[in-house]
Parts: sequence; C-alpha cells; structure tokens
Amino acid sequence: AWASALAQGYNDWLYHRFSSQTPRLKGVALLAPQDPKAAAAELRRCVKELGFCAGLLPSVTNNRTPLYGSPVFHEIYDEAERLNVPLTIHGGVSQNLGLDRVASFLEAHMLEHPVGLFLQITNMVFQGVFQEFPKLRVAYLEAGAGWVPFMMDRMEEDYEKFAARLAPNLKSPPSTFFKSGNIFVTMEVEERTAPYIPELVHPDVIMWASDFPHERERDQFGGDLPHLRARKDLSDEFKNKMLFDNPVRFYHLSEGDIAAARKAKGN
Repeated sequence: AWASALAQGYNDWLYHRFSSQTPRLKGVALLAPQDPKAAAAELRRCVKELGFCAGLLPSVTNNRTPLYGSPVFHEIYDEAERLNVPLTIHGGVSQNLGLDRVASFLEAHMLEHPVGLFLQITNMVFQGVFQEFPKLRVAYLEAGAGWVPFMMDRMEEDYEKFAARLAPNLKSPPSTFFKSGNIFVTMEVEERTAPYIPELVHPDVIMWASDFPHERERDQFGGDLPHLRARKDLSDEFKNKMLFDNPVRFYHLSEGDIAAARKAKGN
C-alpha cells in the first residue's frame, strides 16, 4: 500500500510540476509492482486523467515480488494494450542482484542496469508475455543496445535445447519477439556495436538514450547529439529513426502532440 501511494504521489507531482506546464514534456507513470491491480489502475488514471504516455516498472525488485513474466502482471499488460501505451523497464538500484560482492560503486553501477534487465527480459520472453500480448510495446532502458544480439542468441540457443521440455507453451523462438518491432531499447551515442544492431535486431526499435538531465552537467552531455550526427558508420535514415521516428512510434505520439510541442518551443 505504501509503494502504491508513493507511486501515485510521484505521478501527481510529475504532472503538476512538469507535464501540465508545457506540451513539450510528457509524463511516464511510475508503477508499483508490489500490487499489480493497483498498478494497472494507476496506469489508467495517469493516461486518462493526467495525459501520461507510458508506464514504468523497476527492473530490480525484492524476493517477494515475482519477475515480470509472472501471470500476476497480466492485468498491467492488459491495461497497457487497451490504452495503447507502452511500458518501460528501468533499473536504478543494485540490491538483490548479488552486487554486494563487488569492490566499489563504479563496479556496481556498471552492472546494475544490464543485470536487472537481463533477468526481466529473459523471464518475460520464456514465460510467453510477448506471445500472450502481441501488441504490447516494452522498452528496456539505460543499458545500451549492444547486449540485445548477445541475449537474443543466448535465448535462441537455450530455446532450441530446452524449450520443448521447459517452455512447452512458447510457440515461437525468442528472435521472433525481438524482431517483432515491439521490444525497444535505448542506445548510447558512442556504442561501437551500433552499426550492427539495426540489421541483427530491428531498425525501428532503437531510441536515443539522453538521460537528461541526470548525472551529467551541460558541458558533459552537450556534445552527444553532434557526435551522433557526425558518425559515418550510421546512416542518416537510422539516426532520424533513433532520434524521432522510433520514439514517436513507441510512445504513440500524435501529430497534435508534436505540433503542440513545436509551438510551445517557438513561444
């Protein structure tokens, strides 16, 4: 009850302090996985009443909360499909990942985002979430994009070995869901594996990871977009998809949303 109330309080603050002030800012509803029924209701409230465009679930939870492949979360996925809004999964803490054994915050910080995402996407794929909810759009955030082909290949290999016995209800190999266009990730501007991701996975599911204005000062992030635009190993078409087309599709932004934001920027 406390987690659900905290999420609702945060969402109200986000609306009143930011998204209600300008159409240039869109809210994403913080959802408490401890109570999926309340989380589904909060997602509906935030979309219908506050104009939010997505929901967020933490990638790291406690041992009393199942991973997101569990049927207890289907109520959230049902609601997201009905509302035609995506869900995002994002880390932020290093507890409950075995990272108490590393030597410093640097090591824990490097591992906490990808490890949490690996747990959730593996469970969601093999427990059939994307098979059961073919219209559900989910983004796995702040771990780059280079891990996606690696994890897709790992899942594919174990699907071939074990799925008949251990995942008999999964009718398609994991690569089918990765290539469906409904699993999104964010990419850092300096990732050296970037040229391979569109071909190996899907060109329409990569979005720019700005993380603005978190952690870095302006002189640190100010060169990100010029660096991305200057890269010769990425096509202009892909850069435009990464920066505009893919986020528009993921968040289901309308022409009205975009026009209002441009008008507000002009003002």
